[in-house]
Amino acid sequence: MPEIIIVPAMFVTIGFIVWTIATNWQRNNHLREMTAFRSRVIDRMGSIKDFNDLLQTPGGMQFMDGITAEKGPSSPTERILRAVQSGIVLASVGGGCLMLSNMFHNEAADAFTVAGVILLSLGIGFLVAAGAAYVLGKRLGVLQPANLGVDPHVSTR
Repeated sequence: MPEIIIVPAMFVTIGFIVWTIATNWQRNNHLREMTAFRSRVIDRMGSIKDFNDLLQTPGGMQFMDGITAEKGPSSPTERILRAVQSGIVLASVGGGCLMLSNMFHNEAADAFTVAGVILLSLGIGFLVAAGAAYVLGKRLGVLQPANLGVDPHVSTR
């Protein structure tokens, strides 16, 4: 019975390590390319007047916001959506494991039952946590309604 759990766990662990390394490498490359591009744009500015003219345009304001704004891992809305997505996937995989445990009538059924219960519980936990974060975010004012295409840099006076 331990072989049934060890082999899939090994593959999952190796897959997670490869995914983590690939994601980190991709983020670093993207950050390096964006930094180089922004440096070239700033270097091409001939004078302070050109730079000031750039800042007066909506695109220039967005460019400067992208350079100067400290960005966290993601916005609260993105984190809630990621939790919902993870919860749905984990609950689905857990349900699949529980279905497989009903199909087998040997020692593999126990392993699928244990894995299914754990994954289903994690999925439901993610969904409950995402729901709680959404309700609390709305109540505390962290989640703002969508701006429906309104540019926050443009004055509406």
